[in-house]
Amino acid sequence: MKTTTPAFEFKRSCESAGIQFIHHDPWKAAVSNEESIRLSKLSYCMPDFRTKIDYGKIGYIPCRVFKAISYGHTGITNSMHVKEVLGDYVEYAETPNEILSIVKKRENDVAWREKAMQYVKENHTFLQRVRDLARILQRPKPE
Repeated sequence: MKTTTPAFEFKRSCESAGIQFIHHDPWKAAVSNEESIRLSKLSYCMPDFRTKIDYGKIGYIPCRVFKAISYGHTGITNSMHVKEVLGDYVEYAETPNEILSIVKKRENDVAWREKAMQYVKENHTFLQRVRDLARILQRPKPE
């Protein structure tokens, strides 16, 4: 039985909704940082989804979700580690099929997105990320 990736599932959700799905593989055809920012800002949404890999006690906290929020998008992730770090400033989607409905729900909630942007601006720096990782290391590992 072949399993699908979260990105492939999200692509199918987009196509079903009539939304164009574009993916640039940086390992095959990288775009400049400026072009990446431009494309990101023009995107309908920029979800962050992780495969079900055990990253250990720390988990994996990607920059993608912070970038999405800083560009004014609704922050969306399927990572409980990211949800724990960002709390109310990110939406949690257990499956890629939930993402578009979350974006729709939040599309007119400008005040919430602005608060999330301010939170990322004030708290997402290298030192804050080190602090957050240290806090995660101090937590007991879930059973």
